[in-house]
Amino acid sequence: MEEKKKNKKVIGISIISVVALITIIGTVAFLVINAQKLKIYNATIELGQENYIEELAKQENVYIKEGYTYSVKDSKIDINNVGIYDLTFEIKGEGRTTEETKKIEVKDTTPPTVKLKQDTFYIGDTINIEEIVSIKDLSQTEEISYSEAKAQVIGEFDTSKEGESQVTISVTDKNGNTGTQELKIKVEKPKISLYEYVMKVLETKNSRYTNGTYDDKFVLKFSYNFGNGLSAEGWINYTEKKYYQYSRLSTAFGTAKTSELTSFDSKGKVTNVYVNNKQCKEDLSTYQNSLDNEMKNINDLLENNSNKINLIGKTVDQLKNETIDLRELK
Repeated sequence: MEEKKKNKKVIGISIISVVALITIIGTVAFLVINAQKLKIYNATIELGQENYIEELAKQENVYIKEGYTYSVKDSKIDINNVGIYDLTFEIKGEGRTTEETKKIEVKDTTPPTVKLKQDTFYIGDTINIEEIVSIKDLSQTEEISYSEAKAQVIGEFDTSKEGESQVTISVTDKNGNTGTQELKIKVEKPKISLYEYVMKVLETKNSRYTNGTYDDKFVLKFSYNFGNGLSAEGWINYTEKKYYQYSRLSTAFGTAKTSELTSFDSKGKVTNVYVNNKQCKEDLSTYQNSLDNEMKNINDLLENNSNKINLIGKTVDQLKNETIDLRELK
């Protein structure tokens, strides 16, 4: 009988303890829930993300108790380093101002990127891929070295023939993100005709120059648009050693037009100038500077840094029959 009474007493105490524990847990949970007036649904940002405050604080990412408003008061976040940081919100409501600090995690989930420093080669070239790739990542301001990125290459660039060649490369940053990318190069003939080279440059480069010919004469045309009604266009006739420029200026009173015809010798020196069909007797240095600038622009376009290319006085057939080695232009 006494044993039964003891059991009942123990059961009663256990029930009271459980009820008390539940009550305590419920009270704590209630206090916690009511203490936290603000909740962030997504508390992670990407490494290097500059607009992180706008993203973290936007309405669809924040729960705020009814009747309260919030704003970001202080940020301890370093977007350039992975880690967990504090973001403090100021909360206003019911006549009071309080603060809540949330833990924000900066993650790096973006793989490195790979770009080619050079993508055009010639038949027979030897390529060291380590020397021609640039590897960058959000986790570092400087380039990542080839070995540091644990680069792995599938395939090999083929420079035995003209055309395109590609390989696949994978690189990994210090946070374990791996990116895979295809690298493609163009392989060209090292020796082509001078005419073919000039035409290729004009077709592939975005410039204000276009090719033009009449009869067998080689001409480069150009145009400018300075805005405000001011424009200029003209051409250089290399065969006849003539430089013709036509300018147009629109004003409220009409359109003013001028034309200049400049003759030059095989060395590019101005020998004669006509303005509006009248021979110019004044100092020709201004016209020489204009011609020099135009010739320099064309040489830069053709990458004629070593002056291996000479177009003056040559017909189209001569240009087609003259071979140049593109490697000598570099």
